[in-house]
Amino acid sequence: MTLEFISEDHASIPVLLCNSDTVKEVVARLTAPAQRWIAQQGFTGGFGEAVLCPTASGEAELAILGLGDTQSRARNRFILAAAAAKLPSGVYKLPDPLPLENAEYEVLGWLLLGYAFDRYRSTSRALPRLIAPSGMDARHIESLAKSEALCRDLINTPASDMGYSLPYSLAIAMARHTFQILHMYLLTYLILVCTWSHLMV
Repeated sequence: MTLEFISEDHASIPVLLCNSDTVKEVVARLTAPAQRWIAQQGFTGGFGEAVLCPTASGEAELAILGLGDTQSRARNRFILAAAAAKLPSGVYKLPDPLPLENAEYEVLGWLLLGYAFDRYRSTSRALPRLIAPSGMDARHIESLAKSEALCRDLINTPASDMGYSLPYSLAIAMARHTFQILHMYLLTYLILVCTWSHLMV
């Protein structure tokens, strides 16, 4: 189970985002071969659509993801992840700035693609990995992903298999994540206080 961003020094595939209204505008800015490839795949910018465009030599050039129309975005959770789940394994990089409402929430959804309930059977899946978008608190988003994974594990585990150790270990793990978040906010507060004190001198 992988719930972390990949480091920025990895070679990555650029990702373009569009919806049903902006698909023509976004595709029109691409090279002619990419436009033909996208048209051949029947890509319309619909919810959950994804196309990986190859270069002439067959390597991945870019990925384009569809976010759907206003209604589909309102009805569904994690609209970015719905499309990213269709991508093959690889390292991807989102555009900057990220043209999404509640961008950190959507990036969280991508990380949660790495969740797997592996209490009874180990899993090994090739996943589309993501480089942390610039300007986002990557550690905070990773902590949120791991916290949700703990909740999902608790829900997916039958009550007969809970015993006494599982709730205890989950509580310890959640406490560690909570401490990381509180530590981050405390450090930020101390920096602000020191800065304010320095300015007042």
